[in-house]
Amino acid sequence: MPDTTLTIKNSVKTNRPHRPAFFDPGTLPWVDWVMPGTYFKLLNINELTGGFTMLLKVDPDVTAPVHHHIGGIEAYVVEGEFGYGEDDRGGVGSYVLEAGGSIHEPSSPEGVIMFAVVH
Repeated sequence: MPDTTLTIKNSVKTNRPHRPAFFDPGTLPWVDWVMPGTYFKLLNINELTGGFTMLLKVDPDVTAPVHHHIGGIEAYVVEGEFGYGEDDRGGVGSYVLEAGGSIHEPSSPEGVIMFAVVH
């Protein structure tokens, strides 16, 4: 049988064909993300769509520049809080959908860790 192991640097090692497998994301290092004060742990890549699943960590008092995404992003807040302006904020247990094409400027005064699916 051919080796169907797929290894992605700093992510989960999976075997094809897929079968459920648990692992501890705490064993993965936080890797610098797109701007200072942001980090990620890559959990999975959808080979068909290019979407991916990650844990995203943002340090306190980090505000992203105004930007938009081509595809949507779904996130669930695991620790801390973040939001868009004073009146649109979410804390632990909150879910948010950033629809593809939406323009926003997220900030996190106290820092945040979230589980995110990027479509």
